[in-house]
Formats: sequence, C-alpha cells, structure tokens
Amino acid sequence: MLRAACVRCAGGVVSNGKSGQVLNRPAASSKSRRHHDTARSSHRRAAMRMPQMDSHIRNISAASGQATGQPPTLPPLQNEQQLEIEKQWITEMIQVWQDEEFLEQEVHMHLGVAAGQAYERARRQEDAAPGDTDLSNLLFTMLQDLQQFDYTETFTGAFDVANKIVELLMVNEGQEVCCQGADDTARLQRLGTARDRQQAAQQEGNT
Repeated sequence: MLRAACVRCAGGVVSNGKSGQVLNRPAASSKSRRHHDTARSSHRRAAMRMPQMDSHIRNISAASGQATGQPPTLPPLQNEQQLEIEKQWITEMIQVWQDEEFLEQEVHMHLGVAAGQAYERARRQEDAAPGDTDLSNLLFTMLQDLQQFDYTETFTGAFDVANKIVELLMVNEGQEVCCQGADDTARLQRLGTARDRQQAAQQEGNT
C-alpha cells in the first residue's frame, strides 16, 4: 500500500515515509467556558500556517511520488452518482470528525454541509480539465470556498477542514495517510468509505 503524506505534515516527511513534524491541532475541550478563547486561538494558528501552505503542497507531491514517480491525484469522475456519494460522505465525515474530536454542536452539521459543497464545486471545476485531478489543486480550490464559512463557534479553520477532506480522499483511494490516528481509523471502519458506498449502490442497482 502506498504511504503518502497529507498536506498537514508533508513538510516534515523524510524519504522513509515517516513524519518528522506535524503541525499542531487545537486541543479538545470538554464544554468549558474557554470555548471562544480556544476557537480564536485555533483561528490564529490556522492563519499562521497559511504562508507555509505552498511549500507543504510541493512536498506532498514529492513525498507520495517517491513510490510511483507521480504526484497524488484522483481519477476522473465516472458519473454524477459517484460525485453525489462522495459529497454526502464528506459532509458526514467532517461533521462526525468535529463532533467526536471536540463536542457536539449544530455548527458542525453546517460545517459538514459546507465541506461537501466545497468539494463538489471544486471537483467539478478540476474535473472539467482532461486527465486526473491533482489533489493540491483541489485543496486550493476548496480552501478558497471554505474561507467563506464562519468558524467563530468552532475549534477549527478552513485550512484544517480542506486538509481533512484531502486526507479522506487519499484514504478513499487506498492510500495510507501518514498522520491518520486511531480515531480516524475507527470512524472509517464504522462509517465506511465513499468507495464502499458506491459499490453498495451499484450492487443494489444490479439486483
């Protein structure tokens, strides 16, 4: 299985596929009064990461391309059903990720919807060009869309959400993401991948 570096930690990936540096995530909080302070701190950290983003994107291609000689890509969409399944899967995964990593909030449902819509628009735009979709281009396109969301009531930011979507897409394509934790693995085992759902839909259509 190809081991690829996600955008968050690609800047610290060395030739043996191990991550030397992982950017910090905002620490989880259990319904404390410091909710807003934690959220603001998270937003500041996300803003500080933005100037580093271009170098991270370049490194993800180098890190994952060591085994294949190619940058990470997505194959062209097969049909509208595939895009709709992937959109709904991302919507659900982003909401559950935020609910389980921090605390359940209605805003996470809205964030999941925004993430799914950002992916759909970006994928349509990138898929309009011939050939495979470059994941770094997809991430930049999603990021521009996700920056319009109001993160005031969350513990995350546009960069983290866009990067999480890319991680999910890499896992969906069978790539092992270097910074995937036990919680991420458990969620995928419980909820499945978009490819699992697409195969189930195809089998149902054949019966």
